[in-house]
Amino acid sequence: SISGWIYPQANGSYSGILGTSSSGTYQYNMNYTLAMHNANLDIFQSTSGSFYQNTIGAPKLYSWNHFAISKDGSKLYGYLNGVKNLETTNITNVGANALNIGRFYSDYPGYYYTGYLSDLRLVDGAALYTGSSVTEPTSLSTAVSYTDLFLHVEKSSIFDRSANHDVEVFGNAQLSTAQKKFVTASLLLDGTG
Repeated sequence: SISGWIYPQANGSYSGILGTSSSGTYQYNMNYTLAMHNANLDIFQSTSGSFYQNTIGAPKLYSWNHFAISKDGSKLYGYLNGVKNLETTNITNVGANALNIGRFYSDYPGYYYTGYLSDLRLVDGAALYTGSSVTEPTSLSTAVSYTDLFLHVEKSSIFDRSANHDVEVFGNAQLSTAQKKFVTASLLLDGTG
């Protein structure tokens, strides 16, 4: 399960927010990527030639939008601002590829996300969101069993609250107090890498 808040500042074209991939073509090596694409929040999945693209919803630009995604056995569920907009059996297994935050699978200039991220939580092995809707959080999320990555962006650091991973930022990724959700700052990704 993946959840968090996005504050998109562009409609995007394969503008990756987060996902896994290895080098090569996305049709074979993506596993999954959440991206802004033509004003929609889409999830792209692929493995060994099977490729799926599903829309979760159309986030409002220059506004905080909550998203939640879960995989439960043979189904994938997607929610935007509490509303379930996606339930599909078109799913792939997630591999052990590197996690990218703020870009699609490669360094192509158009593949970078432009906007803010906050309160990002990845939970491996538990489908937290499978109902007809999701209640949008009114405060910071908390760690639950199987939390693998938990990014709270606050004060002067970007850190993994689950303490499972080191966080290393590249390019122009930085903290910003201009837009924030529940804390003192958010992660600003300016779309340029």
